[in-house]
Amino acid sequence: MTTTSITGATPAAFAAHEPSRSNSAQIAQDYLTQTRPNVLFGGDGLMSGAAPAGYTVVSSAAGLRALDTDSSAFVSGQFTRANMAYELARTSVTSEPHLSEMTAVALDILDNDSDGFFLMVGGGRIDHAAHANDLERTVQEVLEFSRAVQTAMD
Repeated sequence: MTTTSITGATPAAFAAHEPSRSNSAQIAQDYLTQTRPNVLFGGDGLMSGAAPAGYTVVSSAAGLRALDTDSSAFVSGQFTRANMAYELARTSVTSEPHLSEMTAVALDILDNDSDGFFLMVGGGRIDHAAHANDLERTVQEVLEFSRAVQTAMD
């Protein structure tokens, strides 16, 4: 899961088999037909095949909160068509979940597996804000990433 495109370089490095990070459509297909991660949360319009592949699809924070995490084994949270909004741009009415919320739900889904699990949590918008030398956005993104880490630790 990430706050950027789910087919971006960081998540793809963990669950795709493509020679280039630019192969976004193929990365999406790798997820759905080869590696089949239980949780795919982030932004990306390329995940339209998730429902036919057996994933429960949610598209908002409310939909994420409404999931029955005890019975949902494969979930694709497609919250935007590209990158998720910066924390600084969020309001109380935003339809996108925070990274800490995605982390909590992902852990509730994955902890049903008695064999254990691996969860990659990416705060990709930190990188975008830092590349733009946008200190205010960078700080807010880092603070939300810290909340996601605390959620995982708790």
